[in-house]
Amino acid sequence: MPKSRLESEKFWDRESPKWVEQTPLGPLAHSVRRFIKDHTQTVLRKISKNLPIVDLGTGANTQGYFDDKELPRIIGLDISREMLKRNAIGKKVVALLNKDLPFKAHSIGLLTSFLAMRYQTREEHLNLLQEAGRVLIPGGALLIVDVPLNKYDYQYSSFNAKALAQLMESCDFENVSYEGTTLEITLRGPNYSGFGGDYETFRTSIAMVVGWVSQKGIRQASEELIAEYLIASEDGQITIKTATAPPPF
Repeated sequence: MPKSRLESEKFWDRESPKWVEQTPLGPLAHSVRRFIKDHTQTVLRKISKNLPIVDLGTGANTQGYFDDKELPRIIGLDISREMLKRNAIGKKVVALLNKDLPFKAHSIGLLTSFLAMRYQTREEHLNLLQEAGRVLIPGGALLIVDVPLNKYDYQYSSFNAKALAQLMESCDFENVSYEGTTLEITLRGPNYSGFGGDYETFRTSIAMVVGWVSQKGIRQASEELIAEYLIASEDGQITIKTATAPPPF
């Protein structure tokens, strides 16, 4: 299997300038950030203010997803040093997301993954769940937001919120919930003349999954459910395996 783009530091270094402005999200960037921030604030109300937040695949523009007062306790983890240089958060860690996370057991209050899961393989998703169970405190949360398919940017695998939520429940995450919606915006086209003119509508699906670590911790999902998750398409039908092979890095 070809490696995912998470393993390509040079690729993400080259991408860093446009990620400052979130151009890979297209015209819906502001709406996507608003969706993420709203869900983040809901989860943070239940997390102790003394506990650190780790943002996985933090990129160059984490601050759009959090209030400024929260930035000092956020640890941004990314493979790209150029991405981290452009990010305003204070604590930064260079590391791969598809390996064991470089944090002590039961030391983190909230793990977030915003628009990064689609750059991972489904096998890497499974490892993330186990690592979340290790580094999160009991009562800590894993919050994931992504788009099932993004026509504005290449992705390695489709994101299936429902299938991931089912997998998290089987691993003994508590109070697992997921939500999906469609964001839409209509913009004036380049030939807009002030009366009539051209308009273009942009839309994208986006989904959120959140789960909480129980006192008994996280266990491995059953082999049957793992097998189903590995072939679940973005619409929930167990019919296709994800990902065409990525282009050369």
